[in-house]
Amino acid sequence: MLWPESQSGVYVLLGILALALSLRAFKLTTLLPILVDESIYLRWAEIIHHQGQWFISLLDGKQPLTYWLLGIQRMIWDGDRLAGARMLSVLAGLGSTIGVYATGRLLSGERAGLVSAFLYACFPLSILYDRLAYTEGFSNFFGIAIVYSSLWCFSEPGKSWKRELVPGAALALAMLTKHTLLLFAFIPALAALWQARQHGRNLTMRLATLYVCGGAAIVFCLLTIPEAPTLASHDALLHHKEFFASPQEMLKDPFGAAAG
Repeated sequence: MLWPESQSGVYVLLGILALALSLRAFKLTTLLPILVDESIYLRWAEIIHHQGQWFISLLDGKQPLTYWLLGIQRMIWDGDRLAGARMLSVLAGLGSTIGVYATGRLLSGERAGLVSAFLYACFPLSILYDRLAYTEGFSNFFGIAIVYSSLWCFSEPGKSWKRELVPGAALALAMLTKHTLLLFAFIPALAALWQARQHGRNLTMRLATLYVCGGAAIVFCLLTIPEAPTLASHDALLHHKEFFASPQEMLKDPFGAAAG
């Protein structure tokens, strides 16, 4: 359940959400100037809006979901472009706050969920990135969604494969947002081993159903890269290939490669 059962818990959660909204929306466009990457992303949203180039971000090795949302927001609302884009991140931050509450409650009860949500609402880095037109706010949201949906999925045996489709969808949307969320790919397997061994159903098939959804999103991105010139240093899966040292570089100068 995503909502407190007690009336006092409802009031506390509403207060936490109001706090999260206030901290993220306060002076949304005046406290921080537009940042370099924000200008790039707003330009991609403009290209999506006016040219219909929905996969423009893949030329830079960045997954498209965030920029689809920015483009759709432009189509719906003809106001301040920076304010509208940043407000999407604010809403993602509110969703993350609810997700943290739900996860904490599922693991340790309502009080733990409320404390966790409060800490997330006040966490400085969350406040920063939940008010910028970056992918990080959405990445936080989908990472939390993977954790919560995986725990929910394997908390009961289920009579069909429908339960697995929920964390599968969360994983797929995460792969359409930012591939650093591959770091969350072990969470469903960990949740299955922790919670579902006693249920008796085939965990391999349950996990396979889930991971096929996430893998399909990665294949989708690879198949939809536009035919256009791109930098040799960029990759549709890893973004900047020079972020990663080759095995030869690591063996030749491990400390230098790690520092670089």
